[in-house]
Amino acid sequence: FVNAPNFAESGMDLPVEISWLNNSDQTFNNLKIKITATAGALDVKATAKANNLKIESGNLIIDSSARTALAGGKPGASDKFTVNLKLLSTLALGQVENAYLEITPAVVAQLSEVPGQNFEPLGNPAKIPLASELKLKAEARYYTPEGDQLGRGPLPPRVGQTTKYWIFVQINNTSNAVNSAKFSTTLPEGVSFTGKQSVTIGPEIKYDAGSKTVAWNYNLIPANSQAGLYFEISATPTAGQAGRNLNLTDALNFTATDDFVNKNFNLTRPGLTNVLSSDDLGSSKGAVVTQ
Repeated sequence: FVNAPNFAESGMDLPVEISWLNNSDQTFNNLKIKITATAGALDVKATAKANNLKIESGNLIIDSSARTALAGGKPGASDKFTVNLKLLSTLALGQVENAYLEITPAVVAQLSEVPGQNFEPLGNPAKIPLASELKLKAEARYYTPEGDQLGRGPLPPRVGQTTKYWIFVQINNTSNAVNSAKFSTTLPEGVSFTGKQSVTIGPEIKYDAGSKTVAWNYNLIPANSQAGLYFEISATPTAGQAGRNLNLTDALNFTATDDFVNKNFNLTRPGLTNVLSSDDLGSSKGAVVTQ
């Protein structure tokens, strides 16, 4: 890899230098270079388009239309060039843990003395660790996607009356375990933590009534897993909030470290309102506060 970073990650452009040399006394015809990559990491179509390459059976093919030197396979022939690899915007590595991106070149050619018989020696691969992908998803719910009621109180909310919602926070992790996981948010005025909660891993959520901070810390989220943090809040609108939607949380923050590649994550998403998802039965009843 050219000026290789410590790790590769989704959406990255990653240049790789390829060189070949015919150090035999044989002449080769129909020279091509085939590049194979770790399944689910490389955007083969985008890479081919960006570098004017071809695709055969899911592999990148470099022929003489892209590199003129491949038209001549005489003894001593050689070439060196760079291909700009494009990684998928979302990797699809399956359940692999501590994954690497490995790029392996091979020369595909025919000996001029033995026409019709392919000769395909493998080259030296280039290998680099892949960072895990973390995604933070959060939503307010009154009903589960299956239609079970979670919330309590009027919908739409009414001035002076309390409506209870559940906040769903999900952290989706892929190929590497992450450590020192921390989640936090604060609750606006008029919104309170009821104490009802459910977590799928680690300790309970903690609430600081003075700072109105909701927080959760844990030392490890395993590879290829989802951590779920679910808690109930109550909101009592004031007269000044009539005709408006309610803010249920301030910005939501999540941090963690992928020690396999030494990458720190700092994820933030905007605060939640009481506008419910379309798959929540409560969404049809509206979110604007009424008198």
